[in-house]
Amino acid sequence: MKYVIAYDLGTTGNKATLYGVDGKLLASSFSGYKTYHPGPNQVEQDPLEWWESVKKTTPDLIARAGVNPEEIVAISFSGQMMGAIPVDRDGKLLRRAIIWADQRSVEQSARLEEVGNDFVYRLTGSRITPTYSGPKIAWIKDNEPEIYNKAHKFLNAKDYIVSRFTGEFGTDHSDASMTLLFDIENLKWSEKLVEVLGLDMEKLPDVTSSTNVVSEILPKVAEELGLSKKTLIVRGGGDGACACLGAGVVSPDEAYLYLGSSSWVSTCSTEPIFDEKSRTFNFAYPIEGFYCPTGTMQAGGASYHWAKDALCQHEEEKAKALG
Repeated sequence: MKYVIAYDLGTTGNKATLYGVDGKLLASSFSGYKTYHPGPNQVEQDPLEWWESVKKTTPDLIARAGVNPEEIVAISFSGQMMGAIPVDRDGKLLRRAIIWADQRSVEQSARLEEVGNDFVYRLTGSRITPTYSGPKIAWIKDNEPEIYNKAHKFLNAKDYIVSRFTGEFGTDHSDASMTLLFDIENLKWSEKLVEVLGLDMEKLPDVTSSTNVVSEILPKVAEELGLSKKTLIVRGGGDGACACLGAGVVSPDEAYLYLGSSSWVSTCSTEPIFDEKSRTFNFAYPIEGFYCPTGTMQAGGASYHWAKDALCQHEEEKAKALG
């Protein structure tokens, strides 16, 4: 039997799973990490804690499943999107990750109004907001120039972990499409938007498909995690795109609702679907040639959780009493 491992680097923690290639789930393991709020509208996480979660969950998966590590043939990833993680040429982390929930780059995102929201929306699939990676990278350049200048590449969550496994720097179409820097139909970085934000093109990672095999695992990492040196590392995708695939949505006739810290309704199409008021957005699907038109509420699940805690004490007491 052959097996695969998948790591989902979400906002609350790493949800790791081990499957047989027949699709049967054999084991799962969870390891949480902290979220930091260093200032107003600032939300960060430490990618070193993400890596620690990988180090914890990997041997746990192998032990729970009782499989031979030599039979784990591939590892892939899903991860939170719209972050900014600067690393130097050696892959050394230069600061904590600015994650998707961070809203500090209002001033930087406003620069994109130079070309207009309609231009940005039709090119990238998304309206202008400080949520996306591009404005966050611009904020680092404006406010932490020493870090920006040292940075070799700016990565997303899964891509940082891929770099730890392989020593390679890159991203996939789905994560690239949530940066406000990516031409979603031609699948390449937009020179115009990079220029408007005052960024350097060479600091953006090369973009490949989600199914791209990056390389075999680094021998020292294989030894550290108890894996085979022949294990293949596959690029993977952003969590929103992977959720669409995982929900089995493969045509515009189907849709799904995701309810997590953020919440969205999404479908699948062969081309971006644009809204005249820019209320929806589009990102690339993990399978090349498809898109995920989406409508979101960034605090959907968080608001639901708040309402439960604030309004449902009586129901919670009854639930405990009734077991």
